[in-house]
Amino acid sequence: MAAITWLGTDASNPGDFDSTANWSSASVPGAGDTVIFTSEYNYDCTVGMNQGTTAFSSIVVEAGFTATIGSFTSPLTSDPSKFEYHGGGIIWIKLGSTGIPVVVSNSGASANGSYGVNLEGTVSTLTVSNGRVGYCTHTGQTGSVTNVRVSGGVSVLGSNLTSVTNVDITGGEVETRETPATVKVYNGKFKTAEDAGVSTKLTLYGGSAVLAGTGTVADLLLDAPAGSTVDMTTSGIARTITAFKNNGGSLLYDPNVITITTETDADKAIRKTVANLNG
Repeated sequence: MAAITWLGTDASNPGDFDSTANWSSASVPGAGDTVIFTSEYNYDCTVGMNQGTTAFSSIVVEAGFTATIGSFTSPLTSDPSKFEYHGGGIIWIKLGSTGIPVVVSNSGASANGSYGVNLEGTVSTLTVSNGRVGYCTHTGQTGSVTNVRVSGGVSVLGSNLTSVTNVDITGGEVETRETPATVKVYNGKFKTAEDAGVSTKLTLYGGSAVLAGTGTVADLLLDAPAGSTVDMTTSGIARTITAFKNNGGSLLYDPNVITITTETDADKAIRKTVANLNG
């Protein structure tokens, strides 16, 4: 099938996905085609966004494309086999239910609470190396994701997600408002908010975590160098860590607020100190 580039140059129907004159092939992309947005044709695409279950081969937004695709009320709706965003603008996209890979290496929107990539739908693996990604952060959005792999940027996993299975963080920041099963932090920052917890295990090998969500952390393992912390002092709401082991790193918590059900001895020789955070 064809690789078709968005031109957006139809004077009569600017921004209309369904206008044949807005595409390099003089025809609207169909099933099996690769849809490309490139910096050479930097024009908004905000009309005709509902492409239903059209199974494009992929949707690719290349580096340098800074225009807007879709909107909150009218996201680009499709069921491609893959979605990549490398641009510097804003996109609202609603994927299908087949579970596809999504790659984000950049985006626009730097303000807090504002995202360059506004995503919903079912994702097999979400890979983020830069940019701001909001995934099911708005009312009415739905989706689920199996694997989240973040090495840079800011990614927010919204409370409208029905499930998050694995989160691996090697850099950047991930905030989740939905409870993931397994989280591994090697570098960067992991945050929970609203009623999120961790249902299977949170392992800190480096970086930091701020656990402000009210959900239970089933198993917390610290196996990190000095300076790596899990901070549970930003919320005064009572919460529970079911199982805890500290092989290295610091846990900041108020025992009047945080319940540790079972603490297991470390696997190796450690120095255990206590610092009063209230001075």
